[in-house]
This record gives sequence, C-alpha cells and structure tokens, in this order.
Amino acid sequence: MLEVDNLFITGFILPLEASSEKGFRCEGFGRIESWTISGYDEGSPVIWVSTDVADYDCVRPASNYKMLYNLFFENARACMEVYKILSKTCGGSPDLTLDELLGKVVRSMSDSKSFPNDIQSTDWFG
Repeated sequence: MLEVDNLFITGFILPLEASSEKGFRCEGFGRIESWTISGYDEGSPVIWVSTDVADYDCVRPASNYKMLYNLFFENARACMEVYKILSKTCGGSPDLTLDELLGKVVRSMSDSKSFPNDIQSTDWFG
C-alpha cells in the first residue's frame, strides 16, 4: 500500500472512547503513512491506518469499499491464524512443515462466514 503515492483517508471519524460526541465525516484527509494489524491476543484482527497526526481503527467500511475491506480483513485473519498456529504462547508449534502449516490454515479458514458472497475460501487457498 505504501508504494502508492498520496493515498488519503476518507471516512466518518468516531471518538475512540464512548462519549456524547457523534463523530464527523472527513473527505481525503491525512496521507496514509503506514498500516498495521492488531488483535492477535483477542483472536480477531483490527486494521489500523496511520497518518502523521493520528492512528485510525478501521471499524466498518462504507458500502462502496466493503468488498475491498473484506479481502483485506480476510488477509489479516489469515495472518492471525498463522500466528496462532505457530506461536507457542497460543498452543501452536513453530516446528511445523510448510505443508502442515498450510493445511491447518486452510482448515481453520474454510468455514469463514466473513468472505464476500462471491468469493469462497477455496479461491484463496486452492
């Protein structure tokens, strides 16, 4: 994503903590400098994008971005599955072969309910 020059955020910004503020809509603000995934310990990916000014948690995509967001979310979920399968602290084994790892990832994601309607998990893993 960072190979694209001048990619800006457009969205509805909500406060991080619950408050009486309702948020506001912003068009094309803050050039995206980086992105990251968190939520490994919680078991569900949280996608963040960062500008020079702040970090933004991508909560819910607008309908015209939903397909792209779902693909990105499932890639993030695949990263988390690999982490869980290989991490000793999550009960995984870092000594798996590549075939064993891929088999476990495919099995864990094959029942995904969050893939877009026209994309099946087999499209991702063969």
